[in-house]
Parts: sequence; structure tokens; C-alpha cells
Amino acid sequence: MMAKKFVICLSGIIIIAFSFVMPKLFFQIEDISREKEMFARPKKETKKIDVQAEKIYLVGFIHEIYNLKNNLIYYNDKKKVSVGVPVTERTNNTVLTEEIKTEISKLITNNILKEIDMSNVEEYYETRNIFTQEYVVTTSEIINTDFVIGVGIEEKTGKIISINFPQEFLRDDIAKRKQLEDFAKYLDLDIIDDWKYENQILKSEKAQLSIVLEEKNGICILTIAPIEVYAEYEAIQREDEIVERNK
Repeated sequence: MMAKKFVICLSGIIIIAFSFVMPKLFFQIEDISREKEMFARPKKETKKIDVQAEKIYLVGFIHEIYNLKNNLIYYNDKKKVSVGVPVTERTNNTVLTEEIKTEISKLITNNILKEIDMSNVEEYYETRNIFTQEYVVTTSEIINTDFVIGVGIEEKTGKIISINFPQEFLRDDIAKRKQLEDFAKYLDLDIIDDWKYENQILKSEKAQLSIVLEEKNGICILTIAPIEVYAEYEAIQREDEIVERNK
């Protein structure tokens, strides 16, 4: 039951979906480059974010893509179009890029990953997840005989905002708190001064963001998302702790 809850929770957290089949209706109706002119979306009430934190591009980006995710899109005349956000677009790139190798190597130097040999990647898939014309997450699946790694990269900064990988690649000699703090540093979000580690999650009230590194069934998932996204996750963590104590 706990495992089922966990999977459901993570499905709402992780941006990487690797869904390559999407209706073409959206592109037949209007070119996506005119999205701002043609569509108006209902806005969710924004959380209280510190003024200084709000000026940081990646902070606004994370909140915005979660606000847009799975929202319906409306014409200006309020005609409803049943297409979800993001719209996914499979690219023709089948070769692991040097940019992704570089970003993964930064997670290695930042005490999160062990050394990974990616010199002989067998398969590579890449998808652009389009939330708006400006807000795009490129997701990649790196497949080798010995491993599968999923990476989500914010297109403008080139930063990894989510990654899943085999547990054997996790630096188990480094404390989780240190790894989460180093991930915040990698994202250039360490300039926010109120990061706190509690319940195995790194949180910033000023940015209203949380960073999580979870290990389950041999797979590790590292990601950043708005604080409220992790409410259910933390509840499940507490339930697991209670069960363990009562054994």
C-alpha cells in the first residue's frame, strides 16, 4: 500500500514523463510561436515568495511550470481546447549531447553521483516538453546495457532540474543533507539563505521550493519542485517512519 502511494506521489512530482505520443491537434489549430497572442490560461493563486527570491529566474520557472502543468488551454473567446500542458515534441536527436554529459559530470563533482562511463551509450531519446514558448524542459533517456538514466533539463539555463538513475551510482559516502545542499549550489540557488534540512528534504520558505533525493526499488530520483508538491510525500515518509518504529 505504501509503495503504491509512493508511486502515485512521485508521478505528480517528477517532470520526466517520457511520453512521446501527443495529439497533433494543438499544432494544427495554431502555431505554438503565437501561443501568447492566441491563448489565455486561468492563473492559480501564487504562493508567497520572497521578493529577492522571486527575481531568480529558476525560482519563477519551477513555480510557473507546475502552475501550467495539466492546465487546459483556452482561446481568447473562451472556447475550450482539450490539450494538456506540457505539449511534448520528440526530437530527432539520437546521440547523447556533450551538454548533457557536462551537466551530469557537474553532479559527479558536486558529490551526488559516482563516476559513470557514458562512452558507449546504446540508445538515446530526447523530448522537448513545452509549457510555453519560453518555458521548455528537455527530457532525455540514456540507455546502456548496465543502466538507464533519465534527465530533465531547463532549456534556458541548461541546468538539470530532475534526474533518475540506478542506486549504485549514488555517492553513499556523502550525507544526504550535503548532497541536497550541493544540488542547490549546482542550480545556483545557494544564494537563497534560508535553506533548511528536515524530514530528509531541503526546503526554502523564501523560494517556496523543496529538493528531494529519494531511493526506492534500486532507483534514485533527485528533483526540485514547489513546497506544496511534497506535502503528500512528507506524509508518506512519516507513515513509513511510524511503521518502522512499531515493528
